Amino acid sequence: MSREKFIRHIGLEKRYSRHTITAYNRDLQQFEAFLSDNYPDTFPENSKAAHIRSWMIKLMDEQYSSITISRKLSSLRSFYNFLQMAGILSANPAEGIQSPKKACQLPDFVNEHDMKLLFTELGFGDDFQGMRERLIFELFYMTGIRREELINIQKGDIDFSGATIKIHGKRRKDRILPLANNVL
Repeated sequence: MSREKFIRHIGLEKRYSRHTITAYNRDLQQFEAFLSDNYPDTFPENSKAAHIRSWMIKLMDEQYSSITISRKLSSLRSFYNFLQMAGILSANPAEGIQSPKKACQLPDFVNEHDMKLLFTELGFGDDFQGMRERLIFELFYMTGIRREELINIQKGDIDFSGATIKIHGKRRKDRILPLANNVL
């Protein structure tokens, strides 16, 4: 009964998106099923932090991603906040539970052989556009700069005599990078 009221609340009063409402409803149903299977006398309204942690461990064992588990925990937190506002609960059992750490995804690198192949096989052309495109690829390869950093390069950022380039990075951090004459 409380789940239905909560779903109505986030749809009508909070105006969450249809997808969020569907996901939250599914998460709460899944948690209810978990409680029913593992703790038959426990309902979401009287569950404890230990029940929630147990469910999270089960989700991890079932190979759910950390992002999905975090969203499911967020669904529970919102549900319990709603129950607190309604006066059904005095404390949120999901409040002190930390979300699992998100896996850090490493960038993909292009190896030197593939880069040489790109520069020899692609044929950039001798006109302005071809030379510009080649320079863009060379800068990406030589320096490892981000796309946004490349876009923000100004003529004054390039020191031709010192063969360096000033890059304006994230969080307003500038750095000076050396430029090689012929990398490839």
